[in-house]
Amino acid sequence: MKKLQKKYSIAAFIDILGYKDLIQNEAIEREIELFNDLKITIDLALASTVEITKTILTHFDNKYGDSERISNRLNVKQFSDNIYFSFDYEDQNENDLLFGIYIISNISLTYQRLMLAKGYFVRGGIGMGLNMVDKNFIFSTALIDAVETEKDTIYPRITLHTKLKNKFLLTENHPLKDLLKGTLIQDWADNIFLNPFNQTTRNIKAYETLSANDFQEIEQVLTNKQKRLINKINKEFSFIPNDKQFNSVSRAHISKKIKKYKGRNQSIYEKYLWSRNFLNWVENRRSDLLFRYI
Repeated sequence: MKKLQKKYSIAAFIDILGYKDLIQNEAIEREIELFNDLKITIDLALASTVEITKTILTHFDNKYGDSERISNRLNVKQFSDNIYFSFDYEDQNENDLLFGIYIISNISLTYQRLMLAKGYFVRGGIGMGLNMVDKNFIFSTALIDAVETEKDTIYPRITLHTKLKNKFLLTENHPLKDLLKGTLIQDWADNIFLNPFNQTTRNIKAYETLSANDFQEIEQVLTNKQKRLINKINKEFSFIPNDKQFNSVSRAHISKKIKKYKGRNQSIYEKYLWSRNFLNWVENRRSDLLFRYI
C-alpha cells in the first residue's frame, strides 16, 4: 500500500451559496432540469480551470524535461456542492510558495467567474500548510484553514486565510506578486479576497510575460487537446472574455438575488447587497463600501 508523503500546499475550499435552498425548494417539480444545468456548469468550470491549467503545466514539463513534474502538484476533488483545489509547494521556498498562490488564485477566481456567469454564487477560503492527498484521503491543515476561512467570510467571495495573507503581504518586489495585481482586494476589515471581475485585462498582462514562441506553443497544445472543450466554453460562455459584458451579466444575477431576498431574509439579502457594492466599486460607480487593490 502506497504511503502518504509529507507535502505542503496552497489549498482552496469553495462551495455554492444557496445549494440547500436549491435542493429543498427550487428543485421541486424540475429536479432534472436544475441539476443538469448545475452539473454542466460545474463540469465546464472544472474543465476550464483544472484541465486547461494541467495541459499548460504538462506542456512546460515536457518542454523543459523537469524530473519533478509540476503538473502532478495540482489536485482537485469535487463532493456535492464543494470543490477543493490544491497545489504543492516546497516548504521554505518563497518562489514556490508564490507560484502556488498564483496558480490556486487564478484557478479559484476563474471557477468563481464561470459559476457566476450562470447565476451560481460561490464562497470560499484559501489556506496554506501541510496537505497530504491521495485518491481516497486528505489529511490537511491547509484545507482546515481554508474551510474555516470559508465559514467566516460571509459574503460571496473567496478569502485568504490570515496566515496566507500575512505571508503574501510580507513578500516584496517579486514578479509573481506583480502578476497578481488587481487579483487581490482588501476590504475595510483587512480581509483579502479574490476579484473575479476584469480578469481578461489581467490575463493579457500574464500572457505578455511569455515569449512569442511559448505563447504559440501553448495555443497549439490547447487547440489540439482541448478543442471540444473550447467549443463548449465558447457556446456556453461566449461573453466571458469581454469584461464589460461579463460585469453586466453578473449585475443582472446580483439584482435578481437582491429582489428575491429583500424583505424575506435579511442576512442573505445583505450578502448580495455586498456583491452589488463591490461590483459598483470595481466599475468606479457609487459604492457604500470601501475596498482597495493590493
